[in-house]
Amino acid sequence: FVPNGWAHLVLNLEFTVAVTHNYASEFGPFEAMWKQVVHDEPEFARFWFEAMKKQRPDLAKRMVSTGIGPTGTECKLGVTTAP
Repeated sequence: FVPNGWAHLVLNLEFTVAVTHNYASEFGPFEAMWKQVVHDEPEFARFWFEAMKKQRPDLAKRMVSTGIGPTGTECKLGVTTAP
């Protein structure tokens, strides 16, 4: 287990198979995670935002509440403005 926000590094000294899982929770720092995804993975952010509008509109509203749309532009009422 690595706590949220903690950097970590794994150095395998022998041949190794790893099974990992990244977990995104609505109960953690969701808005901070959204901002980071928009910054680091803008193409995925657009896909994720559209899916959230359909499947979890409550979380899409929280994304909008950050003021950052899936393209890194200003976001209001679920509609992003073009740059």
